[in-house]
Amino acid sequence: MPLEHLIYVSTARTELGSAELERIIESAVRRNTANALTGMLLYSRGTFLQVLEGEAEALDECWKRLHADRRHHGLTEIVREPIAGRSFPGWAMGFR
Repeated sequence: MPLEHLIYVSTARTELGSAELERIIESAVRRNTANALTGMLLYSRGTFLQVLEGEAEALDECWKRLHADRRHHGLTEIVREPIAGRSFPGWAMGFR
């Protein structure tokens, strides 16, 4: 099936510490691996920027989960479009 990427930003409801960010990454790695999603997450001063790559159905399910996650709000889709290949093929979820 064709691949797409989804790039979005959101705002944390409260400033997150390293322990909470580690829990988010661990959960993302488990779910993304199970759903063949790859990507990366950037976090700085309460703002998230994430790139997710995978098949449309898996991205749809992930997007619904992200909207239900009460740790952040203001999810804004920057772009969602087909891609020829993955930019983060070895990253179930890279983080910085």
